[in-house]
Amino acid sequence: MMLSYICNSSVAAEPVAFMPPFVRDATKPSDKEVKHFSFWRVKAPPRVAFFIWSAAWGRILTCDNLKKRGFVLAGWCCMCRNADETVDHLLLHCCVARSLWSFVFQFVGVDWVLLSQVPEVLFGWWNWFGKRSSGVWNLIPACLMWTIWRERNSRTFENKETPLAKIIELFFGTVYDWSRAWGLTTSPSVGEFLASLASDFSEL
Repeated sequence: MMLSYICNSSVAAEPVAFMPPFVRDATKPSDKEVKHFSFWRVKAPPRVAFFIWSAAWGRILTCDNLKKRGFVLAGWCCMCRNADETVDHLLLHCCVARSLWSFVFQFVGVDWVLLSQVPEVLFGWWNWFGKRSSGVWNLIPACLMWTIWRERNSRTFENKETPLAKIIELFFGTVYDWSRAWGLTTSPSVGEFLASLASDFSEL
């Protein structure tokens, strides 16, 4: 299985210290910087780009936002069942989300300081390796958040819960599909793409 390949692959890099510049410099982006950052830049399908824009502005229909619209519901996160569902909790801080983020960081070989809000994460992530070397890197947060959102909807509306290992496989498969669609890789298979990706990140 793909996950077994990922976990056992010798190409996975050793973790290195890795922080967004505003964390490294002990400052966060200003509200003005975040507001003027174009969340449409990411090369993702249009509906995913719209989802990311909505998430960055706190407008996706999580339980807290539905309550604000007058819906009466429990409000807890269906992913972890331990906290209220907000945009930042669902996409960043829920134990399921954190497991996914941690797995991705481990695979690419970085120690990333995950900030508290979605806009901060997207802002700090963009073009970290420079404009020419960040093509696939820039896809990762949008793809990961979209994967979490789809799983959340599957659990909420279809009562179907996907094992974490399968969610990870779906994430990497989606990154590969998007990378192929945007001409960011010529790898003929997911396995070769992941090997190339890990190798590229280890050299940056």
